[in-house]
Amino acid sequence: MSPSFTRRSLTKGAAWAAPIVVASASIPAYAASRPRYSISASWFGRLIFSQSARCAADQRLVTDMGLWTNQRAGGTAAAGFAVPPVNGAPQTTVTLSNFRQQIALPAGLVSSIVVTSGSWANPTVVRNQNINGDGYLWDVFTFNWIGSNIGQSSDRSVPWPDSPMTTSIRWNNTTCFNQDVFYRRYFWTRLLGSYTTANGFSYTIPTGWLQTPLASA
Repeated sequence: MSPSFTRRSLTKGAAWAAPIVVASASIPAYAASRPRYSISASWFGRLIFSQSARCAADQRLVTDMGLWTNQRAGGTAAAGFAVPPVNGAPQTTVTLSNFRQQIALPAGLVSSIVVTSGSWANPTVVRNQNINGDGYLWDVFTFNWIGSNIGQSSDRSVPWPDSPMTTSIRWNNTTCFNQDVFYRRYFWTRLLGSYTTANGFSYTIPTGWLQTPLASA
C-alpha cells in the first residue's frame, strides 16, 4: 500500500484546520500479510487581521493568531499524533526516532512561538525560506519531540501521550502586511521522523510538505 495523505477541514470557524494522515509504507508483495501501522496527526490555527489608518488601503494588520494540535481534525485524525494499526493489525510497542514537526508561516508574520502544553521543545526558526518554489517566502518553525520515544500503537482517538500541543504566539502587530499574505489561504505543515514496532514494522514519514487550508478572518 503506498503512502497517502488526506485533508479535512474542521469547521468554518477554524482559520486553518486539516489533519495529515499517512497510510502504511510501501512494502514488498511477500510482506503484505505482515502487521502494518500508519500515523495520524492534526494541526489547527487562527489568523485574524484588520484594516488600520496607518496602513495603505491594500494592507492589513494582524490582530490575533493561534496554533494548536490538541483537537481531532475532522473528528477522525488524532489530536497531536498517534500510530494506529492498519487493517486489523494487533496493538504493539512502538519506538519513535527523531520525531519533529515543522510549521511554515508567511515570512515576517510571527516573531516567536512558545509551547504552553505538550512534550515539544520551543521551536527553532529559519526565516525567509522558499520551500516549494511557490514564489513566496516562509518562516519555518521546527518543534522537536521531547516526550517518550517508546509507547503503544493505538486507535486514532487515543493520542500518543503528551503529543497534543498548545502554543502562545507573538505575532508582528506593527507591520502593515500586503493583502497577499492573507489571501494565500494556506500554510505548510509536516511531521518528520521514523518509527519501528516490536512486531517488525518500520516506517519513515515522507518529507513532503502538506499544504493546509488557511481561512483568514
